[in-house]
Amino acid sequence: MEEAQALVEVRRAELFKASSTFERMQKVFKQGGISELEFIRAKSDYEQAKANLSLALSSLKQAQINLSYTQIKAPIDGKTDLNRVDEGDLVGVLGAKTPLVSIIQDNPLYVIFYASETEWLKLKEKLDVAKGFQVDIGTSEDEGYPYRGRLEFLLLRWMNLQPQ
Repeated sequence: MEEAQALVEVRRAELFKASSTFERMQKVFKQGGISELEFIRAKSDYEQAKANLSLALSSLKQAQINLSYTQIKAPIDGKTDLNRVDEGDLVGVLGAKTPLVSIIQDNPLYVIFYASETEWLKLKEKLDVAKGFQVDIGTSEDEGYPYRGRLEFLLLRWMNLQPQ
């Protein structure tokens, strides 16, 4: 990117020089002070300098596009979990969508837990009355229930069991 920016600056300087030379040569040519060949050469140098600047600007734009492909942006905040590719790996070959990393959303954090029918009925009754209430939860490795949250809905799923 820096190289492309530097090239644009070089081409701008060359265009300034060629433009100044062309303007001077044009005045001198009108007064008969230089040959037509010298005038054509100055005009050609000016046109070439304009084209070179245009080419350098195009290269800079392409470098900016290429650089934008190196930035990875996630649609959600969270913590990364599983790194699925390593630096330098080719991804997205022939239009394939390759997940780069898994992101765990941590605000809000949704918890799935399983409850007995009796527990579920108690929770549902309490939720119907309160329209959401505070709960304390923990994992099997925690002492007690160190995490505080809010129970806002319950989902009951029945498994389709077939008699034997």
